[in-house]
Formats: sequence, C-alpha cells, structure tokens
Amino acid sequence: MFSIPNDASSIYGYLNGILNWFADKESESAGGVFGNKNLMQHVHNSFSEFVNEVKTDTQNFDEISIWQLLNDFFSKFKFPFSGEPVLGLQLMGFLETRVLDFKTVIITNVNEGVLPSDSFRNSFIPFSIRKSFKLPTFLNQDAIFAYHFYRLLQRAENIFLIYNTEVNSSSGGEMSRYILQIVYELRQKFPTTILLKHKLATQGISIFSDNAIVVNRNKVLTEKLVELFARQEDGGSLKRFSPSSINSFVYCPFKFYLHYVQGLREDETVEESMQANEFGNVFHKTLEQLYLPFLNAEINTDTTKKLIPEIGSAVSSAIKQEYDKSYVSEGENYLFEKVLEELVAKTINQDEAYAPFKLIALETEYSQWVDLGNKTVVKLFESLTALTKRME
Repeated sequence: MFSIPNDASSIYGYLNGILNWFADKESESAGGVFGNKNLMQHVHNSFSEFVNEVKTDTQNFDEISIWQLLNDFFSKFKFPFSGEPVLGLQLMGFLETRVLDFKTVIITNVNEGVLPSDSFRNSFIPFSIRKSFKLPTFLNQDAIFAYHFYRLLQRAENIFLIYNTEVNSSSGGEMSRYILQIVYELRQKFPTTILLKHKLATQGISIFSDNAIVVNRNKVLTEKLVELFARQEDGGSLKRFSPSSINSFVYCPFKFYLHYVQGLREDETVEESMQANEFGNVFHKTLEQLYLPFLNAEINTDTTKKLIPEIGSAVSSAIKQEYDKSYVSEGENYLFEKVLEELVAKTINQDEAYAPFKLIALETEYSQWVDLGNKTVVKLFESLTALTKRME
C-alpha cells in the first residue's frame, strides 16, 4: 500500500487506495478516530469530489505539480470534531474552550502566522480606511485569539506549547508571539509561579559507516585509458579528449572515470521548461540558420543589420528542430525565447563591430593529435561555432 507511484497519472489512485483502507479500518472501530465515526469517510468523499473536478485539467501535470496541488488541498481541509467529555482525548478549537478549564493543556502549531493567523484579509477596503471608520480589522481578530489563548492557560497546571522550527511553505519556523510574551514578560512578572522548560524534539540521526568508493590507479586502469584514448594502429582512437572531459578530469577524476571510462550516463528526465544544454543547442542552431546563407562570403555591417529582423523566426525554427512537437511557448519557455533573442542580437552586434570578415565555416570540429610521451598519442578536439577571417 505504501509503495510510492512511479508516474503522475497513478497518484490519485494511490491516495484513493490509502483513504479507502483507513475508511474500512474506521468502520471496524467502535469509537472511530478520536470519537468521530465518519472522519475518514468524510475525507475520502471530499477527496473524490476534488479529484473529479481537477483530474481532467491536470492530465499533463508532472508529479511535483500534482503533489503540490494535493498538499494545498489537504492543508486547507477542515472537519468539525465532536466527542464525549469523558471519552478519550478532546480536540477543540479556541472557541470551544471559552467556558472550560483543564488541568493539562496541549496546544500544537504555536507558530507565528498560525497562532495568531496571518493578517492577510480578502477585502476591497484598505486597512487604514477600516481603522478610520472603526470597522473590524485583523487587530480585532488578534485580540480575540490572545484572549482565548491566555484564558485557556489561566487555571491550567501543565501546559505544552508545541511549535515547528522547520522553515517550509506553511511555516517560517518562528515561535508565536504568545510564547515570546510568556518567556520575556509573564515569567519576569511571576518568577515563582511560571516555571518554563524548553525542549527540542528531533528525529534520531543514524550514523552510517564510511563506504567511500575508491578507484585506485593501477596497471589495469592505465591500460584501459590507453585502450580508450590512445591512437591505435589503424590511425584512429575509440575516444577523444574534449574541453569538458579535461575539466572533468581536473576537477573530479572520479566523475571522469564513471562517465568516460565506464560509460555511465545520467538518466534522461522530461522537464517542463528549457534546460541549460537545450538552451545552448537552440542558441547555436539559431546562429547557424542566420549565417548559413553567407558561408564563404564577406560579412559587413549591412549584412548584420539585415539579420536583426530575422532573429525571432530563426529562434522559433531552431526550437522546432530541438523539440519537434513537444514544445509549448508558455510560462518559463516564453521567457527563455525572449532571452535567446536578446543574446542572439548581442552576438550579431558584436559581429557588426568586428566586421568586415569572411565566414569560413559554421558548427565545425577541429582536432589535433598530441604526443604525451611513452609512445602515447591522444586526440584533442573542439566544436567551433564559427570560423572567420578578418578582412582588412
């Protein structure tokens, strides 16, 4: 039941199965959950209605987007608890505690923004105008929360105020102002009556043994490198050194070993927006399309000025070549397009300052054999965006 789904389309069914299981267990229990017989059934029904409303519109969503949508749904879900005063643990809101006193009080989520709640209010009337005309503001709500909070603590002997220190989307990790008032104001006024203890509850940290992967440079590995990169009897080599492979070897030899010696590759993932490597590919293809008609010709300022109006269509054409029909010009992708157009325009402006010049080659490779000694010769290569010759 608790195997996490591998794709976005099965998330709804996965959660539906979990809620069904809890609903069945709830029906078998005499007291239900905290004395509420229909809690899980109510959650399950609300979830089913929510899924029916959004399932069609979220077919193309990825897993992260769907989980964020579901997290927003469950975080705003509310259920009115009810129970018997003498049965089990009583879960209450502040309004339900107005005429009751307890010996032991446990209050959870005592974080700023939760208790009291955020001051944001959906209203067309600004705060200054509401205050001038003595209309209710968030200050009134804060005062009500403060009254119920301190009234609840007034006759309690054991009080547990629990707050979350983790910074996330729903909490800034800051304790409520009420806790700060108790620590810095009430305790100073009643030092013998109010005894405070602060405890940080954390999950146990497991200590793992150091299982570092070590690849020793030995004769076998040296022979493997020579076999892959050195020039063979037929005049060729299995692999060549590129600038990126040399950087990888200098900064992280282990990464070089895994990628270029063992041939391991990162798993391909489908992203919603353009990635860095795709951005570079589109940039190079755009310049290639713009300059291809002028190959082996002289390029001057008149030529570069004619290219500026064609940048937009060239970027669109390059994107179609890179993505085929899977590309959608919306959101971040649209912003990337505009950034691409700006970068291409700046490149052409730099060429205009360099003009006149002759365009000799486009998107070509240059390679050179290098003798490392010990009868070992390797090939270095680099992909050149353009090869030009300055005209006097």
